[in-house]
Amino acid sequence: MVKMMMQKLARLPHQIAYLQFNLFDSHDIHRLHNNPDVSWEGYRGAVIMLFTFPGTPNIYYGDEVGLDGHIETMEGCRYPMVWDEKDQDQRYYELYQRLAQLKLKDEVLQRGGFKILYAEGDVLSYARFTDERAYISITSQEDKRCTVRIPVGVLGVDKDSKIKEEFSYSSDYTYEDGYLNVTLQKEEALLFNIKI
Repeated sequence: MVKMMMQKLARLPHQIAYLQFNLFDSHDIHRLHNNPDVSWEGYRGAVIMLFTFPGTPNIYYGDEVGLDGHIETMEGCRYPMVWDEKDQDQRYYELYQRLAQLKLKDEVLQRGGFKILYAEGDVLSYARFTDERAYISITSQEDKRCTVRIPVGVLGVDKDSKIKEEFSYSSDYTYEDGYLNVTLQKEEALLFNIKI
């Protein structure tokens, strides 16, 4: 996956990469969250990547509320929108709302640099960064708990940097000698906001 991402970005002029139209669901592609093989945590990681990757995130109607569907036929990705809030899954809405606010308001996610920091097994971590701040996305598709060492020192992060997990999802991390040591649960995705 990392190789494919880097090939895609390498083919594009820098300014064009930041204008890409990123999506993983559409009227021609089954909704990722309707796939029974994709867990909530796995889906959550994909959405974090959608909003933190360079470019513009495209939200297919209904993804933001967990719209029903199936993956057996094309009609499975074209269910009508559910407008009644009591029938919507608020976990999805809260995730999309939070990430959309970050993308809209934060220059780091709009125009910041991009660097892959870690790619081993089924764990991927990359940074969006400026001279003063960084977001570190860490997404695991591992089927068990694992610990990773993310080299954040290359971004200028040091012992005095302020590090927080954006969703207060995990506190199982430490900084040591230029590395962010993170213990991830099965299929966990984290987004760190760092003031360098």
